Amino acid sequence: MKKPIYFLSILLLSACSSNPSTDQSATETPATRDLGKTFADINPDSLYVYSIENTEDKNYKFAGRLLDSSIISIFPYYVKGDQRWKTEYFGCYKFAIDSSRIALVTRVPGEYVSSSLQLFIYDIQKDSVTQQIDLADLWGDAGEFSEHNSCIFYSPEKELKILSYYWSSYDHSVDQETEGDTLIEYWEGYLLRGLSKNAGDTLSKDSAEIVRNYPAMLEKMLHRETPVSL
Repeated sequence: MKKPIYFLSILLLSACSSNPSTDQSATETPATRDLGKTFADINPDSLYVYSIENTEDKNYKFAGRLLDSSIISIFPYYVKGDQRWKTEYFGCYKFAIDSSRIALVTRVPGEYVSSSLQLFIYDIQKDSVTQQIDLADLWGDAGEFSEHNSCIFYSPEKELKILSYYWSSYDHSVDQETEGDTLIEYWEGYLLRGLSKNAGDTLSKDSAEIVRNYPAMLEKMLHRETPVSL
């Protein structure tokens, strides 16, 4: 029987990067000029990132714009080598992490449609995306359902952080091997990651601590703009 382990695998992921600079000036490259055509500038403080059932809805905040080859050229090999990008990769928003790194909120292929929101970190000096961080997704099929949402925000120390909430369920009634079983199992988890320093580093997975420290943020994260009907 297939078990929902989607959010558990994400909780194990982390990334590392070079120490940031406080200088906000940046050397312009052909790629950085093209970023402005696709990714809209946004203030990352209290940026709630979520997926919805109909990602093509024109009112969806993360519908984004179709990426072209000039942007794809800075993405990792596994993205450039996947021809689905021609119709399924969309640029949403960008913001500077520091003088050498730009964060790109991008909608990419999920299980069936482009439902996954990723944070690609573009290194200006290397002229390429060097990191990828999961932000949000929505998926459901054959009794399984999985969703995660995130909020990017500045801490009181002016450091960028990412708070994510993961939720999944499994309805046993759809499993032919367990006929008559009406049990519905639920899983949830929380993850706090850093972004300003070593982007993607796990700061906390302590659910009690996270719920205690960020109640308002989590409350807003759970009340999405569009209801789920999967």
